[in-house]
Amino acid sequence: MATTNLDMEIDGASKISEETKAEQLQQVAVNGGATDEGCEKIATLNAEITPTTAHSSDMQTEQVEELLLDKALMSLKTQPISKFRRRFLKEGDVMVVLDRSDLSITCRLRSEDLRRSTGASFLLAPAVKRSDAEGVNYLCVLEVVDGEGMPRLAGRSLSTKLSGYGPLYAQNSIDAARLKSENAAVETQKMDWIRAYESFFHVLSHVEPKHQLINRKDVHAAVPHIEAISRIIAAEAANTARSALTTAFKVLFAEYSDLWAAVATEPTRWLAIGQNLRHEPVFKEAMVHLAAQYPTVDSRGILDGTNLAVVQRLATQKHYHRLSIDQELLILTIDAKRSALAYSLLHYVLDWIRDHLREHGVHHGKNIEPNALCSHDTGDCTQPAGFYRLLDKGGDSYLPEGQVFDALGRFMGSKLSSEQRDSTRNNLKILKAKISSIVEPLLKSPLQYEKRAELTYLTNIYIEAGDLPWLRGAATAGTDDIKGAESDSDEDMED
Repeated sequence: MATTNLDMEIDGASKISEETKAEQLQQVAVNGGATDEGCEKIATLNAEITPTTAHSSDMQTEQVEELLLDKALMSLKTQPISKFRRRFLKEGDVMVVLDRSDLSITCRLRSEDLRRSTGASFLLAPAVKRSDAEGVNYLCVLEVVDGEGMPRLAGRSLSTKLSGYGPLYAQNSIDAARLKSENAAVETQKMDWIRAYESFFHVLSHVEPKHQLINRKDVHAAVPHIEAISRIIAAEAANTARSALTTAFKVLFAEYSDLWAAVATEPTRWLAIGQNLRHEPVFKEAMVHLAAQYPTVDSRGILDGTNLAVVQRLATQKHYHRLSIDQELLILTIDAKRSALAYSLLHYVLDWIRDHLREHGVHHGKNIEPNALCSHDTGDCTQPAGFYRLLDKGGDSYLPEGQVFDALGRFMGSKLSSEQRDSTRNNLKILKAKISSIVEPLLKSPLQYEKRAELTYLTNIYIEAGDLPWLRGAATAGTDDIKGAESDSDEDMED
């Protein structure tokens, strides 16, 4: 009690002293402030008053300013939080501030889970552990990084003040249609990064699948969210074989009944997802679709220059494989008696094939007009993929025998006799069987997509292990590498 009174007396004396000096300063200013002696007295009194006042102001600021960790802990206690989130936030020695504008969505995680499944480069060892931190040993924030196009996890000291946390990420995590991020590209603004990080943390914490905040029914609707999570996984080195995230996405992809249809629709996007997650089936499926459609497919989204080079190489191989098949078709012969009718049949079939190959090369399957050889009724023969499928199928799928009999009758000058029709029918069957065996390699496909036979392009492309970026150890190439890898024969490689 005596100590308290003494402190009060000292404090009071200090205040009296300051008031006295202030009165003296005012008196000097009135009486002789303009003289040299007056100015010297004013300077002396100011020097005596200023340090004390500044020290008092600093103490007041330190008392008012809060720590980021304390503010986050208080928000978790006072803000209304769902039962699941409260259960999720109950344990964990890592505090992650996801949104500076909404501390109620702050997460708590276990550092062992982060170290087991990620690079955990953002976990900074605390210089001094705080006994009042309620078990929190690490503080992390989402940070805006120029050039990244996405917010990244960054470690902070437990003593980080609210005014010293740097450029923390902020977005409206409720209305995804109005998402905006600082220094982010336009395309990344469409991604809900807060929700993506929440899913990332939920999977790491072994939360049951129904609470991972991922649409498990409609893969098409889930693509933007999956893409954002995959980018986080790649950035945080969480795509290793032992990572909980790697296993979780294998299970998720196995649940989607329309996964391969989604890959066929957006192969460029899924190529990046497959690479980020190191998911071999998805990556290969997307690569086949891209190489099969190159150069007509929009390849600007293939940001990895090495991947683009692989697409171009595979497309070139496919192109020359098709040319070799065409050449084999055009030198086709038939083992039959050297009769005018047999060779007329052979030339008629080859003319039909040659005419379609020429139209494909000139018109690329567009605006092909009917002619004496083909009416193009179904339109299947006007597209290269459909044309080769007809040749492979054989039978009456193309050049039905009635059409052939009529054409040969006009060539011979009269209708074919019954014997000639039988001979022609037999030779036509032999020819179509040979043609089918020749084009069969073009119709083979490694795709898992059930409707691959209905695609407008051929997919006879096979990806080797060395084409997988995480096995070949390829680094991401710049835009100059992408431009330099463009093939001079792009226009010739169209199906």
